[in-house]
Amino acid sequence: LSPQMASVELLKLVDPSLYYSKFIGGGIFPDGRAIDAFKPFSFKRGVVGGVCAGSALVRQGGVTVVCSLSASLSPLSTETMMTTEWEGAPDDAEIKMALVDARTLLDELISREAFFTRRALRSTDERLEWRIVAKFRLLHSDGDLSAAVVGALLAALTDARLPTVHLQHAADDEAPIDPQEITIEKEESQWNRISLSSHPVASSFILYRDEEGKMHLLADPPVDARRLSRSQCTIVIGKKEKQTPSMLALRSSGSFSDDLLRRMVGIAEKRQETIVKALEKRE
Repeated sequence: LSPQMASVELLKLVDPSLYYSKFIGGGIFPDGRAIDAFKPFSFKRGVVGGVCAGSALVRQGGVTVVCSLSASLSPLSTETMMTTEWEGAPDDAEIKMALVDARTLLDELISREAFFTRRALRSTDERLEWRIVAKFRLLHSDGDLSAAVVGALLAALTDARLPTVHLQHAADDEAPIDPQEITIEKEESQWNRISLSSHPVASSFILYRDEEGKMHLLADPPVDARRLSRSQCTIVIGKKEKQTPSMLALRSSGSFSDDLLRRMVGIAEKRQETIVKALEKRE
């Protein structure tokens, strides 16, 4: 490292608040990204083979997560449509808490049918329904876990296809359905995509006070910058095709004015639209 770069890195360790203030005052993060811009969101679908119904690998800044979906048939019920499983739990206590927050947010969105309704998982004759297990594998965790986890599930769902089901069971027969009466279509060209009720995208912000006392709204801040703020907010925006964007969830700590909330929602809506356009493109 040059003496100047070494001095900057030392400042980051000794006085992170002053370190970030030197950049944020100029409207940028240390990596040159604008403070109201998000780190790149990238994805690759179909990364898990075998019996997987759909899968995706998502990178959101320094977070990399794989989501794979498996589906099984069952009689109609009121049980949870989708359950989640997790691998790769981090050792760092702070990241563990962030992962707990991400999982809680995801469970809330699933329970509110933000991704799809129960009817979307019914078989073709609507007497059976699919149950989905979403398995998450956390590969890297240096960044916004909530945005990455929500994005990974959305990307995997856009990859998912469920087989057509043929049922040889009379509609007026009240006896339990025998598994031998069920035929699963093997021809994948006859399988169906899941009809999504929305396309949820999570975006995170913090309110940062610089060394001169000026407040700055930061989008997708680095992990160490988050530690310098008590005012943090995650917004989930959903929209499908030509629908009006809607706020599906809001998690915040600290205080944000109405003007700041409107500004965050506007930024989050644009980001949601950009990500959905990318997901709608088929390889």
